[in-house]
Amino acid sequence: MPTLLTDKRLSPELSEWAANRISHVGAAGFGPNWSIGVALHGKLAAVVVFSEYFPAFGTLQLSVPR
Repeated sequence: MPTLLTDKRLSPELSEWAANRISHVGAAGFGPNWSIGVALHGKLAAVVVFSEYFPAFGTLQLSVPR
């Protein structure tokens, strides 16, 4: 059964996992963000990073590595 990881304290680890899988992000990271993940059989399987929120424009960037 998949487990949804939404604890804000996990966000740095989750966003690092995603950044390492997106070549143009890499070590630079995402800056301020909130990340959630999905674990399958105790292993991280997917991450969505919510970043670059601009309320004045109503925009938010989502990054999901393959």
